Amino acid sequence: MKHIRRFAFLAAFSLDSGVFATTTLSNPTGTSSTTGVMMGFGVTTCRFTPAYSARVQFIISGVVGNNATGNGSTINMRYGTGAGPANGTAIAGAGTAALNSKAPGGNSAGGSIQNFPFTMVALVTGLSPGTTYWFDASLAASAST
Repeated sequence: MKHIRRFAFLAAFSLDSGVFATTTLSNPTGTSSTTGVMMGFGVTTCRFTPAYSARVQFIISGVVGNNATGNGSTINMRYGTGAGPANGTAIAGAGTAALNSKAPGGNSAGGSIQNFPFTMVALVTGLSPGTTYWFDASLAASAST
């Protein structure tokens, strides 16, 4: 079972106009899915409408952990238009950057979850000014190999 401790949507920064948005997100429900599910940040919180630029810098920072011994996590930054995907739904939108975290040895039997801080940054290009985009992350539990 995957546990997310903290997730923060730090910025959607429009590179040409100097406009940016920041917010702190509430902890999403974790997942045991090995194929990945959306975290639901883009439903209402992580939405951005570029006014002039077709380029946006997208940053997500947080702490992730897996309570299964020796297992890790796969996080992927995603974005799209329209209604943002809800927490726990199938992976949606276009992917940008991916992060795979794996603890050597994982947590010990009966031990606490090992938490891993992370920051992911992606430059998203080809956006249409005036169109609202959602920004989110997908999360998957990865088994020890």
